[in-house]
Amino acid sequence: MYTRDQKLIAEAYFQIIRGSFLTEEMVGSLQGMEQLKAQLRQAHAGNYTAYIHFLKQNAGNAQFHTLLNSGQGQSDFVTYQESSVTVQSCIPTQNEIDVNKSLVYPLTVPEAFKNCFNNNIIINKAPILVYPLGPKNYIMDGHHRWSQVYAINPQATMAATLCKPAAKIQPIEMLKAIQTAIAATTQNVPVAEVKGTNLLNTDVNQLQRFIQETLTDSVLAVCQQMNFGNDKASVATKIIQNINLMRKTNQPIAGAPKRDVMPQTDVAGAMDKLKSITPTGKVDCIQPVAPV
Repeated sequence: MYTRDQKLIAEAYFQIIRGSFLTEEMVGSLQGMEQLKAQLRQAHAGNYTAYIHFLKQNAGNAQFHTLLNSGQGQSDFVTYQESSVTVQSCIPTQNEIDVNKSLVYPLTVPEAFKNCFNNNIIINKAPILVYPLGPKNYIMDGHHRWSQVYAINPQATMAATLCKPAAKIQPIEMLKAIQTAIAATTQNVPVAEVKGTNLLNTDVNQLQRFIQETLTDSVLAVCQQMNFGNDKASVATKIIQNINLMRKTNQPIAGAPKRDVMPQTDVAGAMDKLKSITPTGKVDCIQPVAPV
C-alpha cells in the first residue's frame, strides 16, 4: 500500500516523463524529498550520535521512509555470514559496558559460567554481530555477551554473524549503515542505556567487591571443580585479570559513542529484517544517498 506522498512522487515522475505540468502539490512533495535528502547527507557526514538522533526524529516520516528505501543496488549491499570469532579479536565500538548486564548472569547461574568454556559460544540464542575489517572484528551488537565471555575465558571463541558491505568502510560508518537499515525496515531506531557501573573503567577494588558479593555458592562450586579458584576472592582476582587484559588489548574505537545510540538488532525482529533486505541493495544505508 503506497502512502499519499509516495503516490504524489510517482505521479510527478511520470508527469515529467510525459512533459506535462506538475501540480503545486507535486512540486511541494518533490521539494520536500530534496530537502530531506540534503538533511540526510549533512547529518550522515557529521557526528555519529547526532546522526542517530536525526534518524530517530524522522524514522516515522513517510517521505523519509521512502528516501531510505531508495537504495542504489550494489553500493548498498550488506551481506551476512554465520561464523565464529575469538573474543580477543573483537573490538568494542561503544564506550560503555554495564557491569550488571555483563557479569551477573555467569556469576549467579552455574550453566552460564560453564558455557563460557564451550566451543563457539552462543548466549541467549543470538550470535554477536561483528564487522570484520583486517585482523579485527568490530562489535556492532552484543557487547555485553562478548564481555561476559571475555571476563571468564579470554581464550574463547563465540558464534558470530559477520556483516560485510560491498566496499570497506570504517567501523563507525558500518554502525551508521546498520542503524539506517533498521530505521528503513522498522520505521524505528530502538536504543538502550547503561544504568549500572561501566566495566571498561570501574575501579578495580569496587569491581573485586562486586564480584565477591555477586558470586553464588553454586557457581563457586563450579569454579572449584574447574580449578578456576578456591574461594570467592581468588575467583574475583582471576576475573579481574581477564578484565584488565580486555581493557589493555581490546580498547574501544576512537570516538566510540555511548550505548544509548547503539544498534539493538534483537528488537522488533530487526536482525531478521536486516538479513532479508540489506543484501538486496534496496535500502540506502551507505552514503551517498540515492538521487530523488
